[in-house]
This record gives sequence, C-alpha cells and structure tokens, in this order.
Amino acid sequence: MLTAQGEVSTDRADRYLDQLVRHTSQMATLGAPANHRGGFAPTILRVESTDTGAIVDFDQGRCVLGVDTHNLTITVEAEGSDRLHQLQQLVTSRLETIGRRDNLAVRWDQPPPRPPRRRRTIILLVAAAVLAIAAHVAIGAAVLQAPQWTSFVADGLLVVILVKLAVVVILDFCTSCGGLSPGLLDFQDFLGCGWSG
Repeated sequence: MLTAQGEVSTDRADRYLDQLVRHTSQMATLGAPANHRGGFAPTILRVESTDTGAIVDFDQGRCVLGVDTHNLTITVEAEGSDRLHQLQQLVTSRLETIGRRDNLAVRWDQPPPRPPRRRRTIILLVAAAVLAIAAHVAIGAAVLQAPQWTSFVADGLLVVILVKLAVVVILDFCTSCGGLSPGLLDFQDFLGCGWSG
C-alpha cells in the first residue's frame, strides 16, 4: 500500500475533525452522489472516531486522522498511486471547503508518485521517428535530383513534415499531461488536456 501524510495547522483541529467525521458518516449512511467531487465517490465502509482521531475505511483505501493542540494530521493509504492521489484530493477538498473561513490548507509531505512512462513505448516512438526522418531524407534527395518537380514536391514535403511535427508535439504534450492514452486519439482526449480553447 502507498501512503501519504498531510498536516493542517489550526488551533481548531478538533472542530474540523468532528466536521469531517460527520460528513463521512453521512456519506457512509446515505451514500455519495454520483457527481461527488468530480465523479470520484469512494464507498465508505466504516467510520470510527474518538476525541483525538478517526479512521475512515474506504473501499479503495483508508484515511487516518489525528489531532493535537495546533495540528490536524492526515494519513491516506491506497493500493495504487492514482487512488492515493484521488483520496488525497478528496480529503484536501473537503477540509479546505469546511475550513475556508480560516483559510485551511493541507500540506502533504510527499506528492503521490506518478506512474512511470512505459519504456517500450518510448523506444518504439523513437524508432518510428528515426525511420520517418530517414524516409523523408531519402524521398527528399530523390525528388531534388529531378529538377521539373523540385519546387512543387519540396513545398509539399515541407508541409507534410511540419504537419507531422505539429501532431507529434501535440501528442507528446497530451500524453505527458495524462489526458491521452497511448494509441487512442479522439476529441475528448484533447479536451481533457486543456485543448478546449
């Protein structure tokens, strides 16, 4: 299990612990709405609380809360980095919402690790790029040797190269921001990357 630890500096940590416990208890009893916090609504299996802390067991992780005189401490555990990040965001959002008058801010000791890019995919992309460049150079050399087509074909080849370069840059940007799955390309992926204009 992956773990992330956070902290909120406040003189009213017990009050915020109580509010968070009440909120999660209501969600455990009534269930979370489908659009809860951007569509991520984990099932709450159990909520236990004392005067100095609480444990919230989710279907995909756990949140352990503790209080002292000046801090609310948070430990979030989950199976994968995506779930850990989602639970961190969920807890952060709820605490900052209920503590907006006091400008509460959750400080996490470590951000959840990002999933590494697959090495094989990178190697294949580099190999494809090298082959494409070699093909373009060979075609360009052949075309430049035939003077009657030089101007027309050179201009066309330049346009093709620029379009391919733009597509590669866009795909790389979208893949790096997580909005595009390798091998899939559709309008929604671009919207997920901030290309909505």
